[in-house]
Amino acid sequence: MVPALMAQVCPDVKKLGIYTGMSYLLIAPAVLVSQPIAGALITANDGDFTYLQVFCGLCMFLGGVMFIVARAAHGGSGWRRI
Repeated sequence: MVPALMAQVCPDVKKLGIYTGMSYLLIAPAVLVSQPIAGALITANDGDFTYLQVFCGLCMFLGGVMFIVARAAHGGSGWRRI
């Protein structure tokens, strides 16, 4: 999905590699940190996934809120700037 999104967002095809590389640069720390956190949450709850499910749900909720804030700040889809 990321390369397709970058191709849609990138204004100049010559800069597509830069856009894709920068997006993966921002995604990489989250990917590297999430695996040990998941293992620690499962271990802390004696093999049950409840803590991990709550953590993932909270992260998804906060990510959605950040997308809404970014869209509102950018003024997309007819929204006025804050």
